Amino acid sequence: MAVDCAGNVSLPLRFDAPAFLTPEVYGDASSTAHAVLGVALAAIVCIWGVLVVSREERVSRSACYAAAGAASVAAGAYLLLWVFALSAPRGADAAAVRAFAGRDLVQQQHAAMSCLFVAAGLSELAHARALRHSSATSRLRRPWVHSLWFGAIACVALIFVGHPQRAARAVAAHVAVGVSLLAGGFLLACEKRARFAAESLDAPLAGLAVAVAAVVLVAYVEPAEAGAVHRGVETRCMPGWPLAVLGYFYAAAAVAALAAAALADAWQRRERRATYELAPRGDDWPLPEA
Repeated sequence: MAVDCAGNVSLPLRFDAPAFLTPEVYGDASSTAHAVLGVALAAIVCIWGVLVVSREERVSRSACYAAAGAASVAAGAYLLLWVFALSAPRGADAAAVRAFAGRDLVQQQHAAMSCLFVAAGLSELAHARALRHSSATSRLRRPWVHSLWFGAIACVALIFVGHPQRAARAVAAHVAVGVSLLAGGFLLACEKRARFAAESLDAPLAGLAVAVAAVVLVAYVEPAEAGAVHRGVETRCMPGWPLAVLGYFYAAAAVAALAAAALADAWQRRERRATYELAPRGDDWPLPEA
């Protein structure tokens, strides 16, 4: 349905959600989703905290990358499921839930964030696998993977800052989460590129920043909303729409870049194996690198 946004440059143009999505139902579901994301961020802080404290004596970097990546992918998968199912009461019309999610800017931003969390997690999982099984020349072991990860987290942070809200305290909470994620993500990306150098304080500071975001999310309560049904925000009537588009495109580009790097590594291994099989050798001929 075409929507005329003229004359609504300062306030979002809102519309009624399906009848089953009352303010109470949506408010409880939203608070739960924020808490789940906060717990996921807290788990990621703890994972990297173990590495910083132990300095790879008890846990390896690859294990931490794998655990953090899995937590990020799980958070993204949960958020996507929340947008299209868990935000509505059990037994609600699935088609109506999907239609509302496709029209509401807030839900579109949530979906974009879910894709970004998955992309960030996949970059960590790919790097973890490369650290364990690939040679030092693997493209997935190079620093660009950490920059790709930070790009996804930065997009999530920007979406938090540009997330439409109906109360000043909700705006403040989301801006705090966005700023904390941006600072923490940048510092952690720097630490990753430095391979968690012993003299660096980037990891502890990153943990502190992300912990702030986690606490704000866990403590967040959706503001009260007047009316019999929840009201959505028309997707194209707010500046936040380009942020959702940016999130979708960045997530897709990041996954494509990871897939291309993995395919290039596989082709390189294939060529090395072929060269090894064809070359004359003695008993002491070295095996090809993985």
